[in-house]
Amino acid sequence: MSFRSGAGWHKRSELPGCDWVEKKLSEMKYEEEGTVTDIEETLRKKVAGMGIRVGKKLRMVTKQPIKGPVVVVVDEANTSLGLDVAERIILEIKS
Repeated sequence: MSFRSGAGWHKRSELPGCDWVEKKLSEMKYEEEGTVTDIEETLRKKVAGMGIRVGKKLRMVTKQPIKGPVVVVVDEANTSLGLDVAERIILEIKS
């Protein structure tokens, strides 16, 4: 998400005193929650069918080791995504 200041447009995480961090979905920790801010263009339709869109809140439930899938909660439903897909979804996480 971007905001306008006197110096131009900034990502929320770039603003002074900001307590938000941007992460790839694949980098989230267990039980961490965040809001989707960007999805790679080629994936948008695919993940929209799973309820994942910009502005949606997600919570990491499980992460399998060695390139396994991740499971997130979206709208109170568990959704499994391949690690390659999770690497192309960006979220804002409150730190």
